[in-house]
Amino acid sequence: MFEHLPHGEQAKSTSNVAWSELPLCPPVEAAGFIIQHYSGPGNEGSRDRGMTNRLGVAKKRSRLGAEPSGLVKKVFLSLLLMCASSSVCAKDREPEVMTITLVGQSMIRTDIRADVPDQIPAIKGLIKGDVAFTNFEAAVFDPSQGETVKSGRFVSPPGAMEALKDLGFNLLSLANNHAYDMKEKGVANGIDTANRLKIPHAGSGANVADATEPAYLQTPKGKVAMIAIASGEVGEGRATQTHAGVNELRVDNETINAEDAKRILDMVRRAKKSADIVIVSQHNHYFPGLYFKQMLLSELPERLEPPQWYRDWAHQLVDAGADILALHGTPILHGVELFKGKPIFYSLGNFIFQVPPESVHLEEPIMWESVVAYVDMTKDKVQAVRFVPIKMNKIGRGLPNPHDMYDVNEYHRTRGLPSPASGVQADYLLRRFARMSKALGTDVAISGNQAELLLPAQP
Repeated sequence: MFEHLPHGEQAKSTSNVAWSELPLCPPVEAAGFIIQHYSGPGNEGSRDRGMTNRLGVAKKRSRLGAEPSGLVKKVFLSLLLMCASSSVCAKDREPEVMTITLVGQSMIRTDIRADVPDQIPAIKGLIKGDVAFTNFEAAVFDPSQGETVKSGRFVSPPGAMEALKDLGFNLLSLANNHAYDMKEKGVANGIDTANRLKIPHAGSGANVADATEPAYLQTPKGKVAMIAIASGEVGEGRATQTHAGVNELRVDNETINAEDAKRILDMVRRAKKSADIVIVSQHNHYFPGLYFKQMLLSELPERLEPPQWYRDWAHQLVDAGADILALHGTPILHGVELFKGKPIFYSLGNFIFQVPPESVHLEEPIMWESVVAYVDMTKDKVQAVRFVPIKMNKIGRGLPNPHDMYDVNEYHRTRGLPSPASGVQADYLLRRFARMSKALGTDVAISGNQAELLLPAQP
């Protein structure tokens, strides 16, 4: 009410304001003892209770009569002026900035706290802020049910997800092409483990409705919703009305399945109505006309950028209400695009990359480096996006076994762990990232071993 008034006009205006309509702020609430000793006009019935609730004090009938005394009025009005001219007034307070940490996929095969305790501090140092997101790319086996690492191709014990929580992650996507590596049992185990750990998660479920449902994370600075999707090489892992699996977006010959698109876009719109910030995660392996594994083995140029259908789809997600798109699947860092003020990370590559040595298509050096993105946001508005380059160790401890993909030995359990990149590696990595982003119409500025997305001037 007083935002644009000079002080003299503020003082004059307060004399004609109904007491029950006065703005509230911490100085006024702190003066609750004043309000406890008078009953102003209209303090009976529901308005009295409303005033009481607004002020957060238990008002009593005054011994001073219906009107507050001149002294009380003066003190009260002085506090109002203090409120109106200071940043502590709730009406004038700047929105709180939420920091969201986004990383690539975590193909974590073990409880790394037990295997590499010396590396945990460096990894933890990368996870900051109010929200920390990753894609848990594995199925979960349950040792208590006799299940082992040989129960599926990319399977992990519950301790792997426990380690992610201990690192600081509080939001998980479970949608990817490996979530079904133990069939429906692995899907159920992953959901049960995340529920037990109280980590909000999305992307898989007992049926397609469950798999499409957003995860919600309430923070002191606002509510975040996250919807997770998988596309390409999902196979029979697709969730249906009667079948557990992942939230798949089917794409054929660059044409998106209309039923899937409507289901997902409707969910984004719904999430936007109940959350301050909406994140969409997608794990993509569909590159038109290409077999994904051979594309990587042959190091085709298509592996380095998002296909056009994917960009068009990302724009639809933003138009539906997504504030951040954290995409992955391709184990290589792609550029970032700022579309209508919303960041689209087309592939954040890898974060934890504990792949078996027999997977030779996953050994290209650029797969073992990426960035961690830190997005500072208020509701609907990006304030800053910063990037820290990371590297993952290709060589673990002990000896590899390239002949058995199920042998999760010491070498396997101690490779693919992130740490900050520096020097020439960080410089080349960030320059490549900046070039790829420039091709998407977005500028990234490099400063030493860090980078920042250049936002357009605020109006």
